[in-house]
Amino acid sequence: DWNGSSTLQQVVQGRFHGHPSSLMDHPEFAGKDLNAISVDAYREMRTPPAVYFIHGDLANSPGEPVFDETAGQFGPFEDQIFVGDQTRSNLMRIVLEKVQGAYQGAIFNFIEGLQSGVVRNQFNEQGVLYVGQTGRGWRSAGDKIFGLQTVRWDRQTTPVEMLSIGLTTRGFEIRFTQPMDMKALADASHYEIEHWHYLYRPEYGSPKADRTKVVPERIEVTHDGMRVHCQMPQLEGKVYQFRLNGMQSRSGRPLTNPIGWYTLNKRRLSDLR
Repeated sequence: DWNGSSTLQQVVQGRFHGHPSSLMDHPEFAGKDLNAISVDAYREMRTPPAVYFIHGDLANSPGEPVFDETAGQFGPFEDQIFVGDQTRSNLMRIVLEKVQGAYQGAIFNFIEGLQSGVVRNQFNEQGVLYVGQTGRGWRSAGDKIFGLQTVRWDRQTTPVEMLSIGLTTRGFEIRFTQPMDMKALADASHYEIEHWHYLYRPEYGSPKADRTKVVPERIEVTHDGMRVHCQMPQLEGKVYQFRLNGMQSRSGRPLTNPIGWYTLNKRRLSDLR
């Protein structure tokens, strides 16, 4: 309850992250009836999550987040966050940035089809990701009731992925792990973009409220094919979905995961970072 979808939060002392039960022992609320406080009042107090996990599409029961601090031993994803999901038996990848002093950012699917639900992750000193899994007591995808698998980079193949989605003053910049086909990148018809928000309410979960399709006003591609800028209006409090259709690298390899999501809490006021 009180969560429209699963979230990644930066926990800071003094912040309220949305569930009234967390205020029971707070001295300012001693003796107060928390049920008598309006949803609007709680909404004003609430710090929004840094990233939404897209319930049903990407994650239903996300587990432990771990940072890639392997200094490049796990491919091009250094300093990004990896999280597994217990229900869908997949791994996700999160890229954070600070905007107006607070974290927000993008999330992508990374690997799916693991043998059981992902709960714990840990990198070793060689940059191998150990993935601890269980399906006991809670249904998960896969053919095993529990498991331990490893994910490692072969040190040769660079995956074709969206490396990040970042906010600019005029829209969004998507970066890639490899040079992409310039013709497809520059063609707005290859982009399916929409946004929505999740309702903040006492009930469990939320639909994707006010789903709206967005057509980029302008597409700008860098000469090396590593970045594309999508100029469009930015609405605070929305989750933006970017589906890149028919995109491939210059070598002809398709995007492994063609969908990315960005949680936009605050607009960027300057492109200086």
